[in-house]
Amino acid sequence: MKVKAIGLLRHHFWGQYCATIALEFATQAHASDALRVLGDAWSQHNISDNVLMFHGAKDALSEVEKVLIRYGADSRKLTSLAKSVDYGEIFQVEIPIVPKEQGKLNILA
Repeated sequence: MKVKAIGLLRHHFWGQYCATIALEFATQAHASDALRVLGDAWSQHNISDNVLMFHGAKDALSEVEKVLIRYGADSRKLTSLAKSVDYGEIFQVEIPIVPKEQGKLNILA
C-alpha cells in the first residue's frame, strides 16, 4: 500500500542554508504510517496531525531529498526558486507503508 502526500520545501537563507519540508497527507493515520517509514528526521506537526515536518541542513537535508526523490518527488520542483525565493514548488510523493496492524507477524497462527 502507498500513501500520497503533497509537499513543499521552504528555503532558509539566513546564516548557514537550511530548509524546512512539510508533507501533507489525507489523514493522521497515513501521516503516522509514513512517519514509521521516513524515520527520526521527521516529526508530526504540532498543529496539523496529518502533516509531517523536517528541518535541517547539509547532509541531513541531502539525505531527505534523496528519499523524497525515490518516493516520486520531482527534484527540480523540490528545491526550485522559480516561483519564490522562499519556497520550492509543490511536489507529490507516494510513501510505501505497511499499516500498523499488518506489520506484526503472528508465528503461532
